[in-house]
Parts: sequence; structure tokens; C-alpha cells
Amino acid sequence: MVTERKIPTTPAPDGLKQLRALGYNRAPRSKLPVMRSSTQDVLQALSHSGSLADLLQQNHKSQQCLKAIDGVLAPGLRASVYAGSLENGTWCLLTVSNSAAAKLRQLTPSLAAHLRVKGWNIQSIKVKLIIGNPRTSDPK
Repeated sequence: MVTERKIPTTPAPDGLKQLRALGYNRAPRSKLPVMRSSTQDVLQALSHSGSLADLLQQNHKSQQCLKAIDGVLAPGLRASVYAGSLENGTWCLLTVSNSAAAKLRQLTPSLAAHLRVKGWNIQSIKVKLIIGNPRTSDPK
């Protein structure tokens, strides 16, 4: 038999007024029991899986490359640039703007040279245009 835990919740005063207008004398509670279990942090789970750990490491290196070129890019351009994949000496930069993509394509030789000076083994840089804003989760 599963016992239901009483979790103290206090709805906002105006929320309670709205519920009373609907005929409730208190806030409705879920019929589902609250289940607590030991969970792992997502990064911990990724680091313990072989292929996912490699993907996490690749993402970390790509983010470090983006930080390395941070001072080279103009602030307006930097705001629309995101780190993509980093594989076999080829790094991918992502952007949401056509004009930013064109400017990045002009800068790729100097960006690759700057990264090589900083110690990164980057032979070429690809620029890809993405649809929508990658920092928001709702699709357009």
C-alpha cells in the first residue's frame, strides 16, 4: 500500500481566489503518489557511459575553442555564434544569421590560425546556418 505524503503547498492568494470561483474550497491535489528515488546528475550519467562520455568531452573541447576565439570576434557577431562539432581537426561553428554566417566564412582562415597558435589542432572550420534560436527549447 502506497501512502500519500502531505506536501505543504500554499497557492498564491489570487490563485486561491480563482480556484474558489471554480467551486474549490482548497487547492486540488494530485492523486499520484510522490515517488522519490536516488537520481544522478545528467553530467554524471553521461560521464559513466562510454560513447556519451566521448560526446561530452567533444562538446567541452568545442566550447573551449569558442572561448579561445571570443576576443577575436566582434561582440555583435559573438552573440550569434554557437559551438558545433569538433572532429578530426574540423570544427563547426553554428549561427542563426545569414550575415553572421557570411562574416564567419570570411574569418575562418584567421580563426583557424588563431586556434593553432593557441595550441588547438584545427585544420578547417565549417560554418552552418541553423533555423531558430538554439537557446530556446520551443520549435518555431
